[in-house]
Amino acid sequence: MWRIRSNAGYQSTVASGPPSRPGVRRGRNRPRRQGRWPRGIRRGRTRPRRRRHRVASCPGAGFCSVSIPRFHARHFSAPVHRSLHTARSSPRGMGGAEVEIERRFLVDGRGPKPWAENNEGIVRMAQVYLGKTGFEVDVEGCRLIHGGTVLVAGLAADRIERIAAFQEWSVRLRMENEHAVLTLKGPRTGATAAEHEFPVDPALVKAALERDDLPSLEKVRHLWRGSDGHLWEVDEFEGPLGGIVIAEVELDAEDEAVALPDFLGLEVTMAKVWSSHALAKLVLEGRRLD
Repeated sequence: MWRIRSNAGYQSTVASGPPSRPGVRRGRNRPRRQGRWPRGIRRGRTRPRRRRHRVASCPGAGFCSVSIPRFHARHFSAPVHRSLHTARSSPRGMGGAEVEIERRFLVDGRGPKPWAENNEGIVRMAQVYLGKTGFEVDVEGCRLIHGGTVLVAGLAADRIERIAAFQEWSVRLRMENEHAVLTLKGPRTGATAAEHEFPVDPALVKAALERDDLPSLEKVRHLWRGSDGHLWEVDEFEGPLGGIVIAEVELDAEDEAVALPDFLGLEVTMAKVWSSHALAKLVLEGRRLD
């Protein structure tokens, strides 16, 4: 006896031939299950329809390489980089990661120095970079730790989670005159990088600066106001890097118009070899060769 489907529903009829499994009619096709098929699966399809999911907040790309079943799309949460997403959507200084958008230029310091003659302030800086391998994010304790030493404690739970969601932070300790600052910087995409800043104990920074196995440098920063109102930070490096002068300006957007002073030379915004971290590593290599 074979079981077949008619417009009126299932009905039984006698047919010739050997018996077979119940619920299967003669031929290759099987009866369609009652009820709706999942969205995105047509009759005869064995795999759900897949598509690329647009994630507008992914830095540096319009699409993330994520394929998802269509019938799960409304329940799907795309893996957006949480700390960068927060940085792009939250104002500066509001507890989330800030966004640092800056352009950097080499400066010929052999001529007149308007940034030194007419400035809005001078900051002496000494900074040291800690290795990424020893950096830990204690989510439960809301602490930042490096090499077993607590750098910052008592952070807000949402902020520590954003930091923990990303593992490629560059860790920098800096003395700015008498103030000590810890800075976490993410990788730079174009002129933009996410960062977190925290005040720390000056003794912690001074102890790190005394180590000869960590990259460090010293510089004097001049705050100079441009003709269009932008504040330029002109850094004159000292010690083994003496003679190097780099000017940078922070912007609200990468395409923001800015009046470039006459003393600027080659733009090095995209050149990682001219970053402060790279220059500090150069100093460290020089110490090792001595």
